[in-house]
Amino acid sequence: MVLRNRRSEPKYETLADVIRFSQMLAHHGERKGVRVISRKTFDEVFAVVQVPDELGRKNPYSAGAWIYGDWFGHEGAMRTDQRANLKTGQSRLFFIQTENKAGDDFFALKRAWHAACDKLQNTPTTEFGR
Repeated sequence: MVLRNRRSEPKYETLADVIRFSQMLAHHGERKGVRVISRKTFDEVFAVVQVPDELGRKNPYSAGAWIYGDWFGHEGAMRTDQRANLKTGQSRLFFIQTENKAGDDFFALKRAWHAACDKLQNTPTTEFGR
């Protein structure tokens, strides 16, 4: 993601920025005691599926993210995968920069990584999209 300041100089987000953002999402819009998004806005915009039922069952998307079970997240175009657990407050970031040609090996690696995280974090395994 590229951010711009008042002088239009590009500012690039870092991995640490994405981790902090994920932690804020996992805590319903709050991070380290600072409210970034109002709880009402979070609950009404981010934490609910925003697509019609016939689409939502297959593609449960909210505002810029997907929702599967207690997990809320976003997968970027270069395959970085950010997830926040709205029940436990845990967050995860699978950071990899690759072209969309990564194929099945990438998805197998990502599934194995999330399975290891589920075991470590003692969270139930949830099937996510692909």
